[in-house]
Amino acid sequence: MAKTRWGIVGRGVATCLWVSFACGWFALGAEGVPPAARREALLRASGPGSEAVLAAGLNDENLVVRRTAARLLTQLGATAEASLAKAFGNDDALVRRTVLRALCGLRPERAVGWAERGMADADPAVRRVALDWLIAQESRAGRVLALLVKARGDGDAAVRAAASAALFPFQRENISLRDRKDYDHDVRVVQAIPLPVAGWQFRTDPVDEGHLKGWFRIDVGGTGWSGVEVGKTWEAQGREYDGVAWYRVSLDLPAKPAKVTAVDLAFDGVDEAAWVWLNGEYVGSHDLGKAGWNKAFRLDVTQELRWGGKNVLAVRVFDSASAGGIWKPVRVEVLE
Repeated sequence: MAKTRWGIVGRGVATCLWVSFACGWFALGAEGVPPAARREALLRASGPGSEAVLAAGLNDENLVVRRTAARLLTQLGATAEASLAKAFGNDDALVRRTVLRALCGLRPERAVGWAERGMADADPAVRRVALDWLIAQESRAGRVLALLVKARGDGDAAVRAAASAALFPFQRENISLRDRKDYDHDVRVVQAIPLPVAGWQFRTDPVDEGHLKGWFRIDVGGTGWSGVEVGKTWEAQGREYDGVAWYRVSLDLPAKPAKVTAVDLAFDGVDEAAWVWLNGEYVGSHDLGKAGWNKAFRLDVTQELRWGGKNVLAVRVFDSASAGGIWKPVRVEVLE
Protein backbone atom coordinates (compact mmCIF):
# COMPACT_ATOMS: atom_id res chain seq x y z
CA MET A 1 0.00 0.00 0.00
CA ALA A 2 2.84 2.38 0.89
CA LYS A 3 4.57 1.69 -2.40
CA THR A 4 1.38 2.46 -4.31
CA ARG A 5 0.80 5.65 -2.36
CA TRP A 6 4.35 6.84 -2.94
CA GLY A 7 4.01 5.94 -6.63
CA ILE A 8 1.01 8.21 -6.94
CA VAL A 9 2.77 10.98 -5.09
CA GLY A 10 5.81 10.56 -7.29
CA ARG A 11 3.80 10.86 -10.46
CA GLY A 12 2.12 13.95 -9.08
CA VAL A 13 5.48 15.55 -8.30
CA ALA A 14 6.75 14.66 -11.78
CA THR A 15 3.69 16.24 -13.37
CA CYS A 16 4.17 19.40 -11.34
CA LEU A 17 7.82 19.56 -12.41
CA TRP A 18 6.86 19.19 -16.06
CA VAL A 19 4.22 21.91 -15.67
CA SER A 20 6.88 24.17 -14.15
CA PHE A 21 9.40 23.44 -16.87
CA ALA A 22 6.80 23.92 -19.60
CA CYS A 23 5.54 27.15 -18.08
CA GLY A 24 9.09 28.43 -17.98
CA TRP A 25 9.76 27.49 -21.59
CA PHE A 26 6.59 29.08 -22.98
CA ALA A 27 6.97 32.16 -20.78
CA LEU A 28 10.45 32.73 -22.21
CA GLY A 29 9.32 32.08 -25.75
CA ALA A 30 10.88 28.60 -25.80
CA GLU A 31 13.96 29.90 -27.59
CA GLY A 32 16.36 27.12 -28.42
CA VAL A 33 13.86 24.40 -27.46
CA PRO A 34 12.94 22.19 -30.46
CA PRO A 35 9.23 21.95 -31.33
CA ALA A 36 9.22 18.23 -30.60
CA ALA A 37 10.49 18.92 -27.08
CA ARG A 38 7.91 21.66 -26.56
CA ARG A 39 5.17 19.29 -27.66
CA GLU A 40 6.49 16.58 -25.36
CA ALA A 41 6.47 19.06 -22.49
CA LEU A 42 2.80 19.79 -23.13
CA LEU A 43 1.94 16.11 -23.23
CA ARG A 44 3.76 15.43 -19.96
CA ALA A 45 2.28 18.50 -18.28
CA SER A 46 -1.30 17.81 -19.32
CA GLY A 47 -3.83 17.10 -16.65
CA PRO A 48 -5.34 18.98 -13.71
CA GLY A 49 -3.66 22.32 -13.18
CA SER A 50 -2.18 22.47 -16.68
CA GLU A 51 -4.59 25.00 -18.21
CA ALA A 52 -2.12 27.90 -18.03
CA VAL A 53 0.70 26.10 -19.80
CA LEU A 54 -1.65 24.63 -22.42
CA ALA A 55 -3.14 28.07 -23.06
CA ALA A 56 0.39 29.41 -23.50
CA GLY A 57 1.08 26.61 -25.96
CA LEU A 58 -1.69 27.98 -28.18
CA ASN A 59 0.63 30.90 -29.00
CA ASP A 60 3.47 28.67 -30.13
CA GLU A 61 4.88 29.42 -33.56
CA ASN A 62 4.74 25.74 -34.47
CA LEU A 63 1.37 24.47 -35.72
CA VAL A 64 1.81 20.99 -34.31
CA VAL A 65 2.52 22.37 -30.84
CA ARG A 66 -0.49 24.67 -31.04
CA ARG A 67 -2.78 21.89 -32.18
CA THR A 68 -1.53 19.62 -29.42
CA ALA A 69 -2.23 22.32 -26.86
CA ALA A 70 -5.76 22.77 -28.20
CA ARG A 71 -6.49 19.05 -28.11
CA LEU A 72 -5.20 18.73 -24.55
CA LEU A 73 -7.22 21.74 -23.46
CA THR A 74 -10.41 20.10 -24.68
CA GLN A 75 -9.66 17.13 -22.42
CA LEU A 76 -9.83 19.40 -19.37
CA GLY A 77 -13.53 20.01 -19.98
CA ALA A 78 -15.45 22.86 -18.40
CA THR A 79 -12.52 23.94 -16.23
CA ALA A 80 -10.77 25.18 -19.37
CA GLU A 81 -13.79 26.93 -20.90
CA ALA A 82 -12.25 30.40 -20.68
CA SER A 83 -9.06 29.28 -22.43
CA LEU A 84 -11.04 27.38 -25.06
CA ALA A 85 -13.14 30.45 -25.75
CA LYS A 86 -10.00 32.54 -26.21
CA ALA A 87 -8.49 29.83 -28.43
CA PHE A 88 -11.39 30.21 -30.87
CA GLY A 89 -9.66 33.38 -32.03
CA ASN A 90 -6.55 31.43 -33.04
CA ASP A 91 -5.38 31.97 -36.61
CA ASP A 92 -5.10 28.21 -37.21
CA ALA A 93 -8.36 26.79 -38.55
CA LEU A 94 -7.67 23.33 -37.12
CA VAL A 95 -7.32 24.81 -33.65
CA ARG A 96 -10.63 26.64 -34.12
CA ARG A 97 -12.31 23.44 -35.29
CA THR A 98 -11.01 21.52 -32.28
CA VAL A 99 -12.09 24.04 -29.67
CA LEU A 100 -15.42 24.79 -31.35
CA ARG A 101 -16.40 21.13 -31.19
CA ALA A 102 -15.53 21.13 -27.48
CA LEU A 103 -17.29 24.42 -26.72
CA CYS A 104 -20.53 23.27 -28.34
CA GLY A 105 -20.52 20.27 -26.04
CA LEU A 106 -19.80 22.05 -22.75
CA ARG A 107 -22.86 24.13 -21.92
CA PRO A 108 -26.13 23.62 -23.84
CA GLU A 109 -27.29 27.14 -23.06
CA ARG A 110 -24.25 28.60 -24.82
CA ALA A 111 -23.86 26.10 -27.64
CA VAL A 112 -26.12 27.89 -30.13
CA GLY A 113 -24.07 31.04 -29.72
CA TRP A 114 -20.86 29.15 -30.42
CA ALA A 115 -22.44 27.47 -33.42
CA GLU A 116 -23.49 30.88 -34.72
CA ARG A 117 -19.92 32.14 -34.37
CA GLY A 118 -18.67 29.01 -36.06
CA MET A 119 -21.01 29.51 -39.02
CA ALA A 120 -19.47 32.97 -39.48
CA ASP A 121 -15.92 31.59 -39.61
CA ALA A 122 -13.89 32.18 -42.76
CA ASP A 123 -12.88 28.51 -43.02
CA PRO A 124 -15.53 26.11 -44.44
CA ALA A 125 -14.21 23.23 -42.32
CA VAL A 126 -14.93 25.25 -39.17
CA ARG A 127 -18.38 26.11 -40.49
CA ARG A 128 -18.98 22.41 -41.11
CA VAL A 129 -18.26 21.64 -37.43
CA ALA A 130 -20.86 24.22 -36.42
CA LEU A 131 -23.30 22.90 -39.01
CA ASP A 132 -22.90 19.30 -37.80
CA TRP A 133 -23.85 20.44 -34.30
CA LEU A 134 -26.90 22.28 -35.63
CA ILE A 135 -28.00 19.26 -37.66
CA ALA A 136 -27.70 17.00 -34.61
CA GLN A 137 -30.20 19.02 -32.58
CA GLU A 138 -33.55 17.32 -32.02
CA SER A 139 -35.35 20.64 -31.80
CA ARG A 140 -34.85 22.77 -34.89
CA ALA A 141 -36.59 25.96 -33.94
CA GLY A 142 -35.62 29.55 -33.32
CA ARG A 143 -31.94 30.32 -33.86
CA VAL A 144 -31.07 26.72 -34.78
CA LEU A 145 -33.54 26.71 -37.66
CA ALA A 146 -32.53 30.20 -38.74
CA LEU A 147 -28.87 29.21 -38.89
CA LEU A 148 -29.65 26.06 -40.89
CA VAL A 149 -31.72 28.04 -43.37
CA LYS A 150 -28.96 30.61 -43.70
CA ALA A 151 -26.39 27.84 -44.26
CA ARG A 152 -28.17 26.84 -47.47
CA GLY A 153 -26.66 29.98 -48.97
CA ASP A 154 -23.14 29.29 -47.71
CA GLY A 155 -20.23 29.98 -50.03
CA ASP A 156 -19.02 26.38 -49.77
CA ALA A 157 -20.87 23.77 -51.85
CA ALA A 158 -20.45 20.99 -49.28
CA VAL A 159 -21.86 23.15 -46.49
CA ARG A 160 -24.80 24.20 -48.68
CA ALA A 161 -25.54 20.60 -49.62
CA ALA A 162 -25.42 19.36 -46.01
CA ALA A 163 -27.71 22.15 -44.79
CA SER A 164 -30.18 21.59 -47.62
CA ALA A 165 -30.28 17.84 -46.96
CA ALA A 166 -30.85 18.42 -43.25
CA LEU A 167 -33.76 20.74 -43.96
CA PHE A 168 -35.34 18.41 -46.52
CA PRO A 169 -35.76 15.11 -44.65
CA PHE A 170 -38.19 13.66 -47.18
CA GLN A 171 -36.62 10.59 -48.72
CA ARG A 172 -38.42 7.74 -50.39
CA GLU A 173 -37.68 5.40 -53.25
CA ASN A 174 -40.93 4.94 -55.13
CA ILE A 175 -41.13 2.43 -57.96
CA SER A 176 -44.27 1.73 -59.94
CA LEU A 177 -45.41 -1.87 -59.99
CA ARG A 178 -44.84 -1.77 -63.73
CA ASP A 179 -41.15 -1.07 -63.18
CA ARG A 180 -40.41 -3.51 -60.38
CA LYS A 181 -37.99 -6.24 -61.44
CA ASP A 182 -39.18 -8.57 -58.68
CA TYR A 183 -42.78 -8.61 -59.99
CA ASP A 184 -43.15 -11.15 -62.79
CA HIS A 185 -46.85 -10.73 -63.65
CA ASP A 186 -48.28 -8.76 -66.53
CA VAL A 187 -49.47 -5.32 -65.44
CA ARG A 188 -51.83 -3.17 -67.46
CA VAL A 189 -53.61 0.13 -67.04
CA VAL A 190 -57.32 -0.62 -66.76
CA GLN A 191 -58.50 2.89 -65.94
CA ALA A 192 -57.06 6.39 -66.28
CA ILE A 193 -58.60 9.24 -64.29
CA PRO A 194 -57.36 12.63 -65.52
CA LEU A 195 -56.78 15.30 -62.90
CA PRO A 196 -58.45 18.64 -63.56
CA VAL A 197 -56.61 21.22 -65.62
CA ALA A 198 -58.01 24.15 -63.67
CA GLY A 199 -58.67 24.62 -59.97
CA TRP A 200 -55.07 24.28 -58.81
CA GLN A 201 -53.48 26.68 -56.32
CA PHE A 202 -50.00 28.09 -56.91
CA ARG A 203 -47.42 29.81 -54.76
CA THR A 204 -43.80 30.75 -55.34
CA ASP A 205 -41.25 29.81 -52.68
CA PRO A 206 -38.16 31.98 -53.36
CA VAL A 207 -36.47 31.18 -50.03
CA ASP A 208 -37.40 27.46 -50.21
CA GLU A 209 -39.28 27.26 -46.93
CA GLY A 210 -42.60 25.76 -47.99
CA HIS A 211 -41.70 22.25 -46.87
CA LEU A 212 -40.59 23.67 -43.52
CA LYS A 213 -43.92 25.44 -43.11
CA GLY A 214 -45.92 22.38 -44.10
CA TRP A 215 -47.38 23.57 -47.38
CA PHE A 216 -47.90 19.91 -48.25
CA ARG A 217 -50.32 19.32 -45.36
CA ILE A 218 -53.98 18.68 -46.00
CA ASP A 219 -55.17 21.57 -43.86
CA VAL A 220 -52.71 24.22 -45.01
CA GLY A 221 -54.21 27.68 -45.32
CA GLY A 222 -53.09 31.26 -45.37
CA THR A 223 -52.70 33.87 -48.03
CA GLY A 224 -50.28 33.93 -50.91
CA TRP A 225 -51.91 31.26 -53.07
CA SER A 226 -53.41 32.05 -56.45
CA GLY A 227 -55.17 30.07 -59.17
CA VAL A 228 -53.19 28.25 -61.84
CA GLU A 229 -53.71 25.60 -64.49
CA VAL A 230 -51.60 22.57 -65.31
CA GLY A 231 -50.80 21.55 -68.84
CA LYS A 232 -48.86 24.74 -69.49
CA THR A 233 -45.94 26.51 -67.87
CA TRP A 234 -46.35 29.15 -65.20
CA GLU A 235 -44.63 31.67 -67.51
CA ALA A 236 -47.40 31.07 -70.04
CA GLN A 237 -49.77 32.21 -67.27
CA GLY A 238 -48.00 35.48 -66.59
CA ARG A 239 -45.50 34.40 -63.91
CA GLU A 240 -41.92 35.26 -64.80
CA TYR A 241 -40.08 33.31 -62.15
CA ASP A 242 -37.28 30.78 -61.68
CA GLY A 243 -36.90 28.78 -58.49
CA VAL A 244 -39.10 26.69 -56.20
CA ALA A 245 -42.89 26.89 -56.44
CA TRP A 246 -45.81 24.83 -55.19
CA TYR A 247 -48.97 23.45 -56.75
CA ARG A 248 -51.95 22.18 -54.76
CA VAL A 249 -55.27 20.67 -55.80
CA SER A 250 -58.18 18.93 -54.11
CA LEU A 251 -60.03 16.24 -56.02
CA ASP A 252 -62.80 13.76 -55.32
CA LEU A 253 -62.34 10.22 -56.55
CA PRO A 254 -65.06 7.63 -57.26
CA ALA A 255 -65.50 4.43 -55.30
CA LYS A 256 -62.71 1.91 -55.47
CA PRO A 257 -62.85 -0.24 -58.61
CA ALA A 258 -63.63 -3.91 -58.16
CA LYS A 259 -60.17 -5.01 -59.23
CA VAL A 260 -57.16 -2.95 -58.27
CA THR A 261 -53.65 -4.33 -58.02
CA ALA A 262 -51.92 -0.96 -57.67
CA VAL A 263 -52.43 2.74 -58.41
CA ASP A 264 -49.97 5.18 -59.98
CA LEU A 265 -49.94 8.96 -60.07
CA ALA A 266 -48.63 9.72 -63.54
CA PHE A 267 -47.07 13.02 -64.67
CA ASP A 268 -46.40 13.55 -68.35
CA GLY A 269 -44.00 16.43 -67.72
CA VAL A 270 -42.77 18.73 -64.95
CA ASP A 271 -40.12 21.33 -65.73
CA GLU A 272 -37.72 20.50 -64.27
CA ALA A 273 -37.95 18.63 -60.96
CA ALA A 274 -40.81 17.64 -58.67
CA TRP A 275 -41.43 16.40 -55.13
CA VAL A 276 -44.90 15.00 -54.46
CA TRP A 277 -47.17 14.64 -51.41
CA LEU A 278 -50.59 13.01 -51.43
CA ASN A 279 -52.92 13.54 -48.50
CA GLY A 280 -50.05 14.89 -46.43
CA GLU A 281 -47.79 11.89 -47.09
CA TYR A 282 -44.58 12.20 -49.07
CA VAL A 283 -44.72 9.77 -51.98
CA GLY A 284 -41.56 10.49 -53.95
CA SER A 285 -39.72 12.72 -56.37
CA HIS A 286 -38.62 13.25 -59.94
CA ASP A 287 -35.24 14.94 -59.83
CA LEU A 288 -32.94 14.41 -62.80
CA GLY A 289 -31.66 17.97 -62.88
CA LYS A 290 -32.19 19.97 -66.03
CA ALA A 291 -32.51 16.75 -68.06
CA GLY A 292 -35.80 15.92 -66.34
CA TRP A 293 -37.84 18.76 -67.75
CA ASN A 294 -39.56 16.65 -70.45
CA LYS A 295 -39.40 13.18 -68.90
CA ALA A 296 -42.66 11.50 -67.87
CA PHE A 297 -42.69 9.77 -64.49
CA ARG A 298 -45.05 7.87 -62.23
CA LEU A 299 -45.26 7.23 -58.51
CA ASP A 300 -47.05 4.39 -56.71
CA VAL A 301 -49.81 5.83 -54.50
CA THR A 302 -51.70 2.62 -53.76
CA GLN A 303 -51.57 3.17 -50.00
CA GLU A 304 -52.01 6.95 -49.92
CA LEU A 305 -54.95 7.32 -52.32
CA ARG A 306 -58.45 7.65 -50.85
CA TRP A 307 -61.15 6.11 -53.01
CA GLY A 308 -64.64 7.52 -52.69
CA GLY A 309 -63.48 10.71 -51.03
CA LYS A 310 -61.43 13.88 -51.11
CA ASN A 311 -57.73 13.79 -51.93
CA VAL A 312 -55.20 16.62 -51.62
CA LEU A 313 -52.20 16.63 -53.92
CA ALA A 314 -49.22 18.95 -53.35
CA VAL A 315 -46.28 19.24 -55.73
CA ARG A 316 -43.09 21.16 -55.02
CA VAL A 317 -41.50 22.15 -58.34
CA PHE A 318 -38.03 23.51 -59.01
CA ASP A 319 -37.11 25.23 -62.26
CA SER A 320 -33.65 26.74 -62.69
CA ALA A 321 -34.19 28.66 -65.92
CA SER A 322 -36.63 29.42 -68.72
CA ALA A 323 -40.11 27.92 -68.58
CA GLY A 324 -41.21 25.92 -65.55
CA GLY A 325 -44.08 24.11 -63.93
CA ILE A 326 -46.43 21.17 -64.42
CA TRP A 327 -46.67 21.73 -68.14
CA LYS A 328 -48.26 18.43 -69.16
CA PRO A 329 -51.30 16.47 -67.90
CA VAL A 330 -51.50 14.54 -64.63
CA ARG A 331 -53.68 11.46 -64.04
CA VAL A 332 -54.42 8.58 -61.72
CA GLU A 333 -53.79 5.21 -63.37
CA VAL A 334 -55.42 2.04 -62.02
CA LEU A 335 -53.31 -1.06 -62.58
CA GLU A 336 -54.40 -4.65 -62.78
